[in-house]
Amino acid sequence: MTRTRRPRTSPASSAEAAAAAREALQQALDRRSR
Repeated sequence: MTRTRRPRTSPASSAEAAAAAREALQQALDRRSR
């Protein structure tokens, strides 16, 4: 989906990064809709 320059260290960290990205995207969409 989105390519990151950071190398994959562990699945846990990547999962956290994905969750953070989704949250940021959700907030951005919410701000746009309002």
